[in-house]
Amino acid sequence: MPGKYRFQDNWAATHGWNLWLRKGKDIYEGFCSFCNKNIDISVAGVFALKTHVNSKRHSDFQRQLTSGKQITLHSLKSETRVQQFRSGQQFGREKWASRRPAKRNFLKNALQRERNTKVPVVPDIKRSANERIKTADVVSWNTEGKGSPEEIDKLLKNTQKALPDFVLLQNAKLPAAGEGSEHFKWYCSGDVSSAILANKESKWQVKTHNQICNQISVVQAVREEDTNLILISCYIPPATDYHCKDVWDKLVNTLKDIPSNVLLVIGGDFNAQIGQEEKKGLLPASCGHLLYHEVSNENGTKLLKLVKEAHLRIVNTHGPPDSKKDEHFTFKDGEIKTQQDFIFIPVSRTHGYSRNVHLHWVPEYNHAMSYCEIVTDPMNIVVSVNKEEETKVIISTWNIQGATPSKVDKILQEQGLELICVQELFLTSEEDIESDHYTWLCSKKQWAKNVAILVKKSPDILVKEFTVISENLCVADIVYHHYSVKVISCHLPAKTDPRNDAIATQIEEFVKGIPTETIFVLAGDLGIRNMKNDEEEIKDNSPFWKKLAEETKTNLVSYVWGSNGCPFLTSKIDDLMTITRPFGRRIVFFENSILCSRVSFGKKSAPSDAIIDVEGNLVTRSQTLKTIDGEVYSITTIEYHDPTGDVSGKEAGTVKPSPEDVEKYSKSAPNVTELGRILKDFVLFSGVTEQSNSYKSKLQILVMSFLRGNFGKLTTEHMCAMGTKKQGNNMRATSRICWNGIILSETVADGSDQKTLRRQNANFLYSKLGQLFFQVKAKVSFFCKGQPPMLIDDPRYSEIFQKVEKTKYPTMPEVLQYIEDFFTKDSDTELIFGTDFTKDEREEIQMFARIRKLGYRFYASKATEKEADHIVVFIKRTPQYLRDKLMESKE
Repeated sequence: MPGKYRFQDNWAATHGWNLWLRKGKDIYEGFCSFCNKNIDISVAGVFALKTHVNSKRHSDFQRQLTSGKQITLHSLKSETRVQQFRSGQQFGREKWASRRPAKRNFLKNALQRERNTKVPVVPDIKRSANERIKTADVVSWNTEGKGSPEEIDKLLKNTQKALPDFVLLQNAKLPAAGEGSEHFKWYCSGDVSSAILANKESKWQVKTHNQICNQISVVQAVREEDTNLILISCYIPPATDYHCKDVWDKLVNTLKDIPSNVLLVIGGDFNAQIGQEEKKGLLPASCGHLLYHEVSNENGTKLLKLVKEAHLRIVNTHGPPDSKKDEHFTFKDGEIKTQQDFIFIPVSRTHGYSRNVHLHWVPEYNHAMSYCEIVTDPMNIVVSVNKEEETKVIISTWNIQGATPSKVDKILQEQGLELICVQELFLTSEEDIESDHYTWLCSKKQWAKNVAILVKKSPDILVKEFTVISENLCVADIVYHHYSVKVISCHLPAKTDPRNDAIATQIEEFVKGIPTETIFVLAGDLGIRNMKNDEEEIKDNSPFWKKLAEETKTNLVSYVWGSNGCPFLTSKIDDLMTITRPFGRRIVFFENSILCSRVSFGKKSAPSDAIIDVEGNLVTRSQTLKTIDGEVYSITTIEYHDPTGDVSGKEAGTVKPSPEDVEKYSKSAPNVTELGRILKDFVLFSGVTEQSNSYKSKLQILVMSFLRGNFGKLTTEHMCAMGTKKQGNNMRATSRICWNGIILSETVADGSDQKTLRRQNANFLYSKLGQLFFQVKAKVSFFCKGQPPMLIDDPRYSEIFQKVEKTKYPTMPEVLQYIEDFFTKDSDTELIFGTDFTKDEREEIQMFARIRKLGYRFYASKATEKEADHIVVFIKRTPQYLRDKLMESKE
């Protein structure tokens, strides 16, 4: 498109006036970028251009040019294409070089200033990522009975940059009217100490309100009918208060009744002091380093137990590594300072996470306002694969530790899972395995009811066979959307368990016996420990699984979640693309969370024996002997594939020659006229590779022109007559470039090696096609040899590319959602992700682009062996599209 591509070889500059002559067979057209006018040169040729130079209309510009003065000219209306000339150049090809856009040097000229004022200002492209990523600003505050509702309303307005969506109050004075204050609606009832304030102008709407007791208030809010948020305002009295135990019990019962797939926020004053020593038994994700106390009090001990059982995250204990814990007390009264006000969310990032956590002190109030931004996480939406040849399945594992099937069934239905490997069933009867939503694949023998596989009752999933190998190993052969998948549920006890060696040997023999072409996923409680200390390390089974993955050439999913990590072992299939994306899901009051791995399947367009040659082409080679007219020929055939995937249709191409042409030109190449007819609407395309390098040879240009233009694959043949020898023992050889059975070009020579003859033939065909068709070439200056373009901050060029800032999209779900939403509309703009994204994040963006059939490129300096400093994502375009776009920009 303009700004990134330009015509090449069939345009020429003349006389230093930025005049263009498009050269080609039976094509007579000129163009003056000064006047933005096409010039008829069908009769006078180049002299018509010179006549235009001397015309009155053009003379105004002539006076501004002096010999040897370097000027910058914009030749397209869109102001995105720039050439740089020296006046006095002679007519000829390649007399210009592309440069990065610069400020015009004609500012003293009135006409130029007028043109400058007409440069369109491109507005910022709307960011649509927030359509699914929804945030809620939450404040928790113990007012200690101070301040009327009107005063609290005014304080919130003056102390916060923007009014929060919700305020969780404790020990608050109730409003006299039911509607609350000016900016907030108060949800409370009776003589209560806890209330929840909802911003009247917020996009969140309160659906239900439930006052559990004076100290606990609960509301359920929704946004756009697809996102639920439950908020709890809670006040726990000191442990010496006789109401304390009763309030703790009511809070625990309230949490148990909340569905596990709903984002939860708890805020309040718990009169709890959490000590540094006691928090060591928690996961790092549950409790951070910003703890003010060394020893927990009684309420603190109860709070830590609740955090562990309900899989909660204490939001305001997490912060930057350089944060000082001494600054994070939340209550002060004279010399007394304590940390007793907290905000909690689920520890799993599946449903939501927090950011921008801070405290705000209000004079004359002893308790600080605890503020955080809650973000709903669209992870499950972002990675869905909706392509015809791709599908995805979520395979999960869960150690249910004897939970009842009815409870398990309810939770799995809430989570929307399809295939679940469960361990430690402890079932007591055959009736226990009945379910309305899942088929429980397990043995009816009591000894084997330790592992099972649950399959959602769906027409898309067919169970072909189920086998119980032992009490700790079972396997199901499943057909999922036409893909055959072997799902294995496994329970490997700790390394110190006496059964470990026997079960490990059994698993090893079974995995090694799986055929290499079989897709399988092994999931379960594999006994891998993440929280390692001296006691846990001797129980860890990591060495066994790493050795097994290396010997069987399988994937051990590198992932950390909870106390059990890397819970999946998956196959590596050459002819099939498998992508695993693991994550965790919070299950309230269960020791182990559900661990999930999203596996995507997609057929590869290129054969498994394809290799990259020295020119960067993805090729497959074959060699045969063939007798032609009594002579034996050695024929080497090379087929060229697209390493980046097709633009539309199949790699075989949607443009096909007629059967008559195939029959006529299967033995000899057509002449130039016939070649133009056969390859109608063809465009030569000289682009850049995934590594941001230009194409290395004319052959690579031809290959990519055919592939990207939907003409399909090219093949080359090198034929050598084994029985024919000339003087010097040189054999006569023939090189052919073929397309769908038609010989496009043929070269015969003596004594030339395959590579040299193939290049000569490619150069010859390139020259012929250059006389017939347009060529679109990427501007080298735009790609800057793979380095980030220098126009990122220039709004005039925002239609060409746009830099994505990490600060605006700090998490990968937000980034991937933004990419998907951005390219939902048809856009020529490229998205650039720079060094503020980590290497792993850029690799995830690259994988996401592959799945979505988007184009991408990156840059890595081989000289310094640095990692890629950026990645660019864009919609793949055909050369024909780019040609038409360039032609439109000249009109």
